[in-house]
This record gives sequence, structure tokens and C-alpha cells, in this order.
Amino acid sequence: IPVMFDGELAGVVVFEDTLGQQQWNDEETAVLRLIAWSVLSVLTPHEAPAPVGRASAFPALEAMASLAVVCLEADRRVSYWSCGAEKLFGYAPEETLGKEWVDLVVPGSERELMRQSIDQAFLTPSDELTDLLLMRKDGQNVHVRAGSHVEAREDGQAMLHWVGIDISELHEQHEEKVALNRQMLDSRKMETVGHLIGGLAHHTNNALTVIQGNAELIRMEYADDPELQTLIGEILKGVKDTAGLTTRLQAYSQSDSHDRSQVDVHDVIRRVAEELRGTYGGKPLMAVALDAESAVLPAARTELEVAIASLIENACEATAGGGEITISTETVDFDEGYCALQSEGIRPGSYLCVTVDDTGCGMDNQTLQ
Repeated sequence: IPVMFDGELAGVVVFEDTLGQQQWNDEETAVLRLIAWSVLSVLTPHEAPAPVGRASAFPALEAMASLAVVCLEADRRVSYWSCGAEKLFGYAPEETLGKEWVDLVVPGSERELMRQSIDQAFLTPSDELTDLLLMRKDGQNVHVRAGSHVEAREDGQAMLHWVGIDISELHEQHEEKVALNRQMLDSRKMETVGHLIGGLAHHTNNALTVIQGNAELIRMEYADDPELQTLIGEILKGVKDTAGLTTRLQAYSQSDSHDRSQVDVHDVIRRVAEELRGTYGGKPLMAVALDAESAVLPAARTELEVAIASLIENACEATAGGGEITISTETVDFDEGYCALQSEGIRPGSYLCVTVDDTGCGMDNQTLQ
């Protein structure tokens, strides 16, 4: 980094990598530039910054266009605005001179807090770097890593030199890394849940085997007791229904969410609805209206079965006191305007819509949440 004195090159601040093949990343480079600025602020003659339109008192900084340098009076008004600041925030120097810096680049909700921070910086200077979310002239947000230095002018008045560098790209990379780590954690959680479900289904099947075996023995022993035969029949029916559920749970725990194949959704709905009709003994009434022209699409069949079964079972619980359930399908088209309003990142096109309607009790606010 060049060090200028009276308009001439007086020296160079050098950062040397002594680690051989290792290279500094963008974030480390940004920190080094801020350190270089701190050194320059000490070595450069302590003169008042030149008015806008005249030669800069910090020629070495002007050569570093990636750095935004701003000088503030004690009332937080701008007295110097570098070309790097113009590049970062979009304001030309003549648009900023004499104006309060906070009003130019700080979002409205954060301005009072920033004013207090600047006032504190004048009273208790700090060399720490701070990451800030600031605002460009066009209203776009920009992430900035910044530092400041306070010094006294010849007239005895304090001046704050603020320097910042755009780290928006680094911030986005960090956010992407955080999101990726969150996805990996969610994936591990689901894997753990899958193992738990598989173990639960296994132990449940063992218990069902004992129940079924003893029920069969009792039915054989008391074959001439009609009332007891009816009760044993209900027990065996419950065992069968529960065994069907554990089979689905085991299949879900062993499934791969990326293992997709062409699945007929209508066939899945018919099969799940038929199983649940038997489970709930025909009450509530369950109707199926599959009106979509095409229902074959790539999907993970087991996960789809579990999802549809969950929807229908919720409806059955809501209509436990009586009511009707209708499972229907239709083809819907989503345009770009609709997709832009959704948070799931769906793309425009034709979709298969599966609807489970019930006439039950509904949900209270807590359940809805």
C-alpha cells in the first residue's frame, strides 16, 4: 500500500505471506486493507481534509478505490467523501458535504442507535472492526466491514475518519454456508427419526404377534361362544390394521427421499383411503373424487403414501363425532406472478392438486399454529 508525503511516494506498507503456498481469502484481504488504512492514517500528515473538488489529503487512500473513506465532524456531518465511498454508496461527493452521514446511509430504524454509536466513538475511540448493514442511494442494502479513527485537528476540533469495505459477497457466502449446515443438520435429524421409527415399528410388530397368537388360541378354545368370537374378531381386526400402519412406518424408515419413480397418485389415494376406511370402520363417510386428467408423476412413493395418510387421518380425527371426508384431485396451473409470491421456490407450470376436505370440528388457534 503506498504511503504518500507532500504528494510524493514516501514508502510502502507491505503484507508478506510467509506461509508458502497458502493464499489469503477475500475476508482476510479486506481486514489487511483496513489495517493498512490505520497505518496510513498515522503516517499521513494530519491535515484537514480538502473540500470537495480539491485534491485529497489522503492520496494513498484515493488509490484504493475498494475502500470507502468518510470524514465526520463532531456533529456527524460529512466533511470528506472519497471516490471509494461514492462507489460503495452511490452518492457523489457534492451530494454529501455538510449532510449528516447517518441520514444518508443508515436504514431509518437504526439511525438513532448509529448516532449514539458515533457520539460514543468521539468520546471513547476504538480500533475494533464492525460489520454493519448500511444502505445505498438506490435503497439497496449493503454489508460493510468498517473501522474508525478519531484525531484532533490544528484548531483543536475532533474529527472521525471512517473507513469501510463492501463484504456483501462474503456475507452471502456465509449465509449460504449457514443454510447448508442447517440442511445437513435437518438431514441427520430425519435419519435419526427414521431409525427410531424403524425400531418402534419392529417392537410393535413383536407385540402384535403375541396379541394375535393368543387371540387365535382363545378363538379356537371358545369356538362355541358367539359373543366372545365377536370380541376376538375386533381384536384381530385391530391387530391387522395396526400391522398395516407399522408396515408403512418401516417402509418410510428405510426409504430414500431421493429414490423417485413414476407414481400414479390416484392409485396411492385409492389404496390409502381403502385401508383407512377399514381402520375407522366406515365412519366418517369417505368419498373419493379423482378428477385430474393425469396423476402420474415422479415421486417417492412411500413418503407420498405417508403424507396422504396423515392428511386423511387428521380429517378422521376431526370428524370422530360424525361427518364426511372428500379426497379430490385436480390439475392447476401456476403462472409467474403466483410463483413469485410463494416462499417454496416453485416454478410456473401445471401441478397436481390433492385436497382433503372434511365437515368436522376444525382446529383451534393452538392446533393451527
